[in-house]
Amino acid sequence: MRFGRWFSDPGNHRWLLLAAFAGCVALQAVRYALTRSLVAGDSAWYYSTARSLLIDHDLDLANEYRHFASDVSPRTGNRRIIVGADVDPLTGRVQNSFAIGTSLAILPFMAVAHLLWRGDGYGAPYQLAAGIGSALYAFAGIFLLYALGRRLFGAERALVGSLTIWLATPLVYYMTIEPLMSHAVSMFCVTALLSLWLVSREGSWSPFRWALLGLLGGFAAIVRYQDALFCAIPVIDAALSGSIRRHPARAALSLACFVACVALVTSVQLYADSWYYGSPWVTGYPALGSFNWLAPELGRILFSLHNGLIAFAPVTLLALVGLFRFARDSRVPGWLLFGALLAQVYVTSAWVSPDQGATFGNRVLLNCTPIFAIGLMRFLDRPRTALCAALIGLNATLAGLYCARIIPDPYIVNGTPHAYENHPPRPYAYSTERRSSASGSGPASSTFSTKSLSLNLGPSAAFTSRSSRSISSQPTM
Repeated sequence: MRFGRWFSDPGNHRWLLLAAFAGCVALQAVRYALTRSLVAGDSAWYYSTARSLLIDHDLDLANEYRHFASDVSPRTGNRRIIVGADVDPLTGRVQNSFAIGTSLAILPFMAVAHLLWRGDGYGAPYQLAAGIGSALYAFAGIFLLYALGRRLFGAERALVGSLTIWLATPLVYYMTIEPLMSHAVSMFCVTALLSLWLVSREGSWSPFRWALLGLLGGFAAIVRYQDALFCAIPVIDAALSGSIRRHPARAALSLACFVACVALVTSVQLYADSWYYGSPWVTGYPALGSFNWLAPELGRILFSLHNGLIAFAPVTLLALVGLFRFARDSRVPGWLLFGALLAQVYVTSAWVSPDQGATFGNRVLLNCTPIFAIGLMRFLDRPRTALCAALIGLNATLAGLYCARIIPDPYIVNGTPHAYENHPPRPYAYSTERRSSASGSGPASSTFSTKSLSLNLGPSAAFTSRSSRSISSQPTM
């Protein structure tokens, strides 16, 4: 009873949320102590970009790639990166298909570590600063969801809902075990965008509001490209409300501010793509035409024992029930959120690699966390703390089994300290030909960077075609 009174006091809720975040930081420290790194697979590219900007003051990832390709986990014997990179024939630079937003988000935390440590950018202070910073973004997103839930449903439902959607889904895994992936930052950006939209719908044509929505939407787009779809929600909402017809001049000004701010932020990604690939329109990912638009693998995305959304996070079923109720109560915002969720599920299931590579649960759909949170809060017409605690316990159990490899992952190689001695990565011969899609057939111009040439094609510098890396590689721990 005493705990129940403490739990129901809104003044104590922030301390409970902070305690949960402190637990995440502690788990990160344990992760680092066991594996001597927070970097592996995809996260190496996000981290390397931030490290290169901070230490080398450029975007060339050749020396970072060589470092992580030769760094071996003491726990598994796996290299931090076991899938090769490609040196672009047009620019002579190591290609980087990973969006730059996550790297920019963790860069300030690494800069603070650098001011205090003055190291080479690879050590524990830098990695832990980046990992805690990434988790802090997700925690800020959880706090925004709690604040939004208090406004919509009351403090107790907001607390139970935000804690459960945090701790009963793979989000907590990507704040602790794999914090340097993009998903924690993605969750924050989408949460901030949707929260601002929901709480400010009445002042719909404030230019400042639309500029801020554009900045948030643009940054979400350069964290994970599919997050750009969320930018459509406030625009569709404004169109459905009819206020564009009623206030055409003010609407034109506000929408211009929105588009300009989205363009301003995404121009950073366009510059990075130009730097790596020689064109702002080349991302290194398969083109939209290669998606399986007419044969999306919805069953795999939802129910697969490898990455099924519902299989690994059954709390999302309760959230879907609540989201339907929310849409019945608040038709326009509710159905827009429902539509946004369906769009993300469709795009993810039509992706050329719906398996998503190495993953605990469905990591790609963590950008929909705020939608699930609103649905879960609406479902919790009473706290249902026992049910939520059971779901949190289930998620913790699944995560533990996954980390112990009792739940296998076909995309993770469980090596030994000498697993790669007999099969070292193959050296790559630098191509001097332009891409076939580029005009001309002569040798590439002198765009080979000095830093890339310093690789010297040692055995740890494995470069292979980006097309073979269409799936995520995450040889963790």
